[in-house]
Formats: sequence, C-alpha cells, structure tokens
Amino acid sequence: MKIKKMKVDIYFDFCRDAVVPEIPRVQDVLYALRLTDEQKSFDFCRDNHATYIVNVGLVIVAIGYKVLSMERYDEAVARKLIAEAIIALCPPEAKCLFNSAFVEAQEIFVGKPAPSKTASRRDVLDACGCAECTRMATEERRYDVFYTR
Repeated sequence: MKIKKMKVDIYFDFCRDAVVPEIPRVQDVLYALRLTDEQKSFDFCRDNHATYIVNVGLVIVAIGYKVLSMERYDEAVARKLIAEAIIALCPPEAKCLFNSAFVEAQEIFVGKPAPSKTASRRDVLDACGCAECTRMATEERRYDVFYTR
C-alpha cells in the first residue's frame, strides 16, 4: 500500500477586528513551552481569550518537538523556528505590516527591523501586500486625486 503525501492548509483562527491579540508572540510560545519565565500576553489571554491560547498551541504542535529536542538549546534558533512557524500559520489577511505580532515574527526570522517602524503610513500601505492595505491605498490615492484637482 502506497501512502500519498497530503498538503494540509492550517491557519491561525484570526479576526481582523478583534480587540485582543490573536496572532501569538514568539515570547509567549517560549513561555508556553516553559523555556522562559517572561511572557507578553499569555496570562491575560489564558483567562480572557481562548483563541490566542489555541493559536499558541498550534505553533507548539508545528515546531515544539524541534525546539524541545535540540541537542543544545539555543534561544536564538528557537526564536527563529517559532517566528517561521508563526509566519507560515498566519492566514493571508493576518500577513499585514500593521499586525504587530506578524511584524515581530518577520523581524526575528529575517533578522532586521521591519520598514513599518520607520516608514510613513502611506509607505507601509504601499509596501504591505495584504488585501485590506491594497484596498485602503487605492482608496487614499483616489481620494487624493479627487481632492487635489
């Protein structure tokens, strides 16, 4: 019997309009794995927002074994693995330069600061590839053309 490889698309549960964080922070995943005593939003969300905790668990399922079974634990490598998993598990609408958890993961994975911290709002809208930012940038350009005549 031959087993076929399956491609499974699994993403974080995410609502763009949520007022509490939903995309996990790297620090909170380390905290949930008991590799650090420092956390960002984990304790607050544990009692108030189950979606965040479920998403932290999804990251742990994706890379927990790799992190916990390192021959020699290296926090920098663990952070990079966690950041890579967060980026991969973000649904398309969460891959936005205005989403601070996504930007943090990208900075850790790439190793340099995101342009969204120093650029103007308009530049960030233009640089971001998400559908919402593209729509807002188009609307703002249309508004500028209409009101500068």
